[in-house]
Amino acid sequence: MEDNRSQLQKDNDAKRHEDKLKQLAKQSQRRLDAQKRAAQQEENQLKALNENFENELKKAAKDVDASKYKTKSARQLINNFKHRQPIDKAFNNAVKGMFAKKGITPKKSITARFMDIKYNAKSSGKNSFGTAFKSSLNHSIRREKANSQEWWDDCQDLNMFYYDGKYYNNSEFEQIREEVYQTLTTSKDEDINNTSDAENKEAVKKYSKLRNSYKSKLLKLIPEHEEFNEIIKQLEIKDNKLFYSFTPSIQELTEKAKLILFKELDSIDMPDKRRESKKALLDSFISHRDSHIEALTQADDRVLQSTRTTLYVENNLKIPHSNQFVDLDQKQYIDCIRSFYKKNFPDNNLKLCCLHFDESKINPMVNGTYQKELNTGHNLHTIIDAQCNKTGKYNYREKLIEFARKNQSALNEKYGLNFNIPEDTNELTDKEFIEVGQIFQMKYALHLQVNLFKTKYMFNFVDEKNRQKHNYIRSMLEQHLPLELRDFNRQSMLLNTENELKENINTLDHDIQNRKDNITQLDSSVEEKQKEDKKLDKSIESKGEQKKELSSEIFGMLGKKDQLSTDIENLENKALEQALTKVDAWMKKIKNGKNSDGFTALSASAAVKAIDKLAETQPEIAEQVTKTAVTFEEKQEKAIEEHLKISNKVKSNIDYNSDDLKQIEENQKLCIHNKDPQKCRTCSAKGGTGSKFKI
Repeated sequence: MEDNRSQLQKDNDAKRHEDKLKQLAKQSQRRLDAQKRAAQQEENQLKALNENFENELKKAAKDVDASKYKTKSARQLINNFKHRQPIDKAFNNAVKGMFAKKGITPKKSITARFMDIKYNAKSSGKNSFGTAFKSSLNHSIRREKANSQEWWDDCQDLNMFYYDGKYYNNSEFEQIREEVYQTLTTSKDEDINNTSDAENKEAVKKYSKLRNSYKSKLLKLIPEHEEFNEIIKQLEIKDNKLFYSFTPSIQELTEKAKLILFKELDSIDMPDKRRESKKALLDSFISHRDSHIEALTQADDRVLQSTRTTLYVENNLKIPHSNQFVDLDQKQYIDCIRSFYKKNFPDNNLKLCCLHFDESKINPMVNGTYQKELNTGHNLHTIIDAQCNKTGKYNYREKLIEFARKNQSALNEKYGLNFNIPEDTNELTDKEFIEVGQIFQMKYALHLQVNLFKTKYMFNFVDEKNRQKHNYIRSMLEQHLPLELRDFNRQSMLLNTENELKENINTLDHDIQNRKDNITQLDSSVEEKQKEDKKLDKSIESKGEQKKELSSEIFGMLGKKDQLSTDIENLENKALEQALTKVDAWMKKIKNGKNSDGFTALSASAAVKAIDKLAETQPEIAEQVTKTAVTFEEKQEKAIEEHLKISNKVKSNIDYNSDDLKQIEENQKLCIHNKDPQKCRTCSAKGGTGSKFKI
């Protein structure tokens, strides 16, 4: 028995080692899962903080005075948040409805970003024409790179250009690249440095200052005379400010002022020279006033009205990298944009189109072969001349307002919006000019959907939530800056991508190292398991000896012994081993005739419990063990007392086959009670009342 317990201990140890191996694998997976959950939780927290910041910014924009912001882009950003109408939702829903109505499923839904950049006549500073526009043009025509990785050098042949009525591939355009640059910049440099404009600006500035100065002097001459002072003020009100002194209404006021002034000065005791000097102030004021009016009148003939005058408009249409590969024909792409401007802005020449397919997030050139499915992030730069091709005036702003007025009613009706651009003035409020831009965007997007994307792709505006994201806001603030001064340029995108890849590699390296450590632990455990297996092999060899300790009778009576041999030999069926051991112990007690011994009853109970335990998972095997016990009971010459029987106590019922029935019949013939089977519950198992088994 001591050897049995020792063997059972070894078996249990081997099982524990095997379980440990499985547990190590599970722990490794749980750690990985925990890391993923922690990363996701951190991402969610950052997202919540970011959304909170964006909401606060939007809330602040509603209340802030945009005029306090010094930069044009910052003012535009604040005004955009304050005044924009929800065109994204209206447009996106309408386009989705159009596809649904036609029963068409688009290849994919894509977004795009519009950047409408106006380059003005400012001659110095980072937003000047010489800095901002020339930097952008260098990028657009691929003339030179700034301090950023703006494109893939080996992908430039994928680009297409349109200039002066012709299409060019990259190699063709290279022949005229410098000519294009000089043509587009030189003409505007000449306008910015126009001598007549400069002289007129100086004259306006000079006479404006003199006019205001002499007005102040006149008001101080006789401050107590209200009528005189009122006349001087009348000359400077808005309705009279631009009328010359010879205009009858103005001449009447100046003559009246002169009479009052001369009369008052003549009544004051002062030297004649001083008196005449004071009287001359009125004539000087009138002269400077007329000179200022003349300078302002000549200003209408300036080439550029002010440094705020727009010289070029660049419309940058970007299909973001997040849309992945978008299959578009390049010439159709450019033709679509050309047709939009030809239809809606015929007085303003489209000077240049640059379609870039070389700014993909991942280089689509693989071993010298173009893999178009890898190409993402197409950009189209369109440069419009803000100077009217008929009058020579820089009139794009007025044309844009006129375009918005023309289309606002139809858009309001179709999309349920509330655009309201006044009909009688071009002096618009911030809110009205934001609406002008939105009307342009909607018409532009509709034109793209109908003429370019058609039913292949469904075009969507960036929704309100994504417009409020930090990166989007930063890009809006920086859109007027030269490329090299922007934080959100292509170089930063590639750097961020590289950092993300490095971070992913570091994470993978860390995971790989963890897995290596786990494998090392598993290898060590496997080695231990192999050692245990060797010990187990030795214990298996001794199993034959253990079997011999069991009664030869119990194995002889097992019905289908061959079916159990594998489990017994491998020591894998612990429940069976327990049942056989307990039944064997019970048999020995019965054979030794210890019916009155209390330990015999205990051994019967232990055997029953072991059989019932075996029946929970292996009912067929438990049935065979039970049959063996019943057969043993029936073969005894001396009847076994009821409380010592196993057959009366096990939970399961037994179905006997024909062989079992024959064995029972033979037992009945040998029984001394066969003349009266009802008196013997052992040999009357077939029909008696004592047995719990059904046959």
